[in-house]
Amino acid sequence: MNSLIPIFPLELVLFPESIYPLHIFEERYKIMINRVFSTGEVFGIVSVINSSISKIGCICKVEKIIRKYNTGEMDIYVKGYERFNTISSSINRDGYFESEVEPYLDNKSRYSEIIFEVVLSRFTELLSKTDKQPDNFFFNNLNKSNYKSFKIAEKSGLTLQQQQDLLILKSESERLIYLSNHLDKINKIIDSGELNTNIIIGDGYIN
Repeated sequence: MNSLIPIFPLELVLFPESIYPLHIFEERYKIMINRVFSTGEVFGIVSVINSSISKIGCICKVEKIIRKYNTGEMDIYVKGYERFNTISSSINRDGYFESEVEPYLDNKSRYSEIIFEVVLSRFTELLSKTDKQPDNFFFNNLNKSNYKSFKIAEKSGLTLQQQQDLLILKSESERLIYLSNHLDKINKIIDSGELNTNIIIGDGYIN
C-alpha cells in the first residue's frame, strides 16, 4: 500500500536498522521533526548525490532527541526501518518535501552462509588495519540483524554512491557479494599504502 510521508533529503544513506545522529537547524525541518516526534509518525531519508535526489530511501523514526537549543535547533538520533521507492513528490506549506512512496522489498531468496563468512573474514581483516575498533554493541547488533550486509556496510569505507548502490540491491546475497568484492579491493589498497584507514572509522553511524 502506498503512503504519503515527509521526506528529508541529505548527503547521507540511512540503512535499515541503522542509527544515525543528525543536527536539525533549518526551520522547515525543525517543524517536520517536532511534528513527527510528537505524533510518533515515520518520515523518509533520501540521499542527495551530485545534487540529485535518490528515489530509493529508508523509512525512519526519531529514536531520541539528545539536545534542544534555545534557537529551536536540536540533536537527534534517527533509526532506519524499511526501504521505499518514491512515486511522486511535492513541497508542503511548511516548505519540506512530502512523497508518495511504496515499499521496496527484497526478493525472497536466501543467502549462502559461505559468502557471509567470506565477507566477515574480509571485514575483520579490514578492521585489524584501523586504529579504532567497533565496540561489542556493534557485533551484538550484527549477530541479531536481519540485514547483516547493511550492518557491515556501516564500517566498510563505502563512498556515498556505493552506499546508495548497496541500498538499491534487492537481495542479501547480492549485497554480500558486493561487499565481498569491495572489501577485497579496499584491503589490497590499504596494504599498498594508498588509502588512509580513517575513512573506515569516520562513518558516523551509531554502533
